[in-house]
Amino acid sequence: MLYFILIVVVLVVLCYAIDIFRNRHPLTADEASLLSQKRRRNRALLEYRFCSNQRVADRAEKKAMDSTGQFVVCDFDFLQAPSRIAGLLKYKKHEWVVLAFISSSRVSRLWWNKGPDGTQVWAFLREHDLDRAIQ
Repeated sequence: MLYFILIVVVLVVLCYAIDIFRNRHPLTADEASLLSQKRRRNRALLEYRFCSNQRVADRAEKKAMDSTGQFVVCDFDFLQAPSRIAGLLKYKKHEWVVLAFISSSRVSRLWWNKGPDGTQVWAFLREHDLDRAIQ
């Protein structure tokens, strides 16, 4: 048994030494760029893990959604925002635009609308409405 453990340790050390000698050159600019992109992506994936639990919205809450544009005051963690907004928009017949205003990892306000005339969807948010909502 002792010989078996010794052989495994020798093989691990040998494989590690071969790997070190094979990869001892400095990174090229392309390799460094690929490595930095991979690290940024992995960091973002670790930091932003959105909640995947489905949230069923209250019927009254869904009926109160104004299609011409409305600010709603709320307070919840921004990682829960996609599931909460999806619950509100589930079974809606038309497309909606939803903007979440985030401060210190909390969603403080939501704004939604279906567009200015019901045929096109875009964030039809006037500057004076935004100023009024922030104050």
